[in-house]
Amino acid sequence: MTKGLTEILHDDHIASSVTASAAVAHCSSTASQRRAESTMMIAKPKTFSKFLLESEDASGSKCAEGIKTVLKHVALSAKIIANVVQRAGLHGLYGEEGLANSSGEQQQKLDVIANEIFIDTMKDSGSISLMISEENSEAIFVDTASDEATIDKGEYAIVFDPLDGSSNIECQVAVGTIFGIYRVKNAQDPW
Repeated sequence: MTKGLTEILHDDHIASSVTASAAVAHCSSTASQRRAESTMMIAKPKTFSKFLLESEDASGSKCAEGIKTVLKHVALSAKIIANVVQRAGLHGLYGEEGLANSSGEQQQKLDVIANEIFIDTMKDSGSISLMISEENSEAIFVDTASDEATIDKGEYAIVFDPLDGSSNIECQVAVGTIFGIYRVKNAQDPW
């Protein structure tokens, strides 16, 4: 049993110096372990692509190429939208657009731009057959049949709010993209 600090100070010199040395060694090794653990967490950031690869290995099964493509395009959309949001003040993109979204809320200028970016990026993925956005009152069907290179594409549907929290963006609050991805049973008729 380790003695308390007051007990160490009151014992004879040899016993107290041995116990005190052990206590200091224990504390310093625990502190150095904590530093090493926190350094390891900071020193090795994980990219989104690396996360996708490692999650495949951990589960033992391969992630479908289509879902990887969709996730990479969602990440790309979010990066492009973040870039636009950072420069919104310089380009006068704050304020209302004058239209209402599917929820009846007033659309912000940034909502409209973010929605266009997200839709265009998802269309480019080639893996989406149906999109439902908070900003649109109707579902968006993606025609992949017109592209000769797309044989088995359009196997996923995506629902999203491309810029959640945009009505508070002028207050410098956090905004983000919310999405859900679903596999469709029939890409020709996603409903």
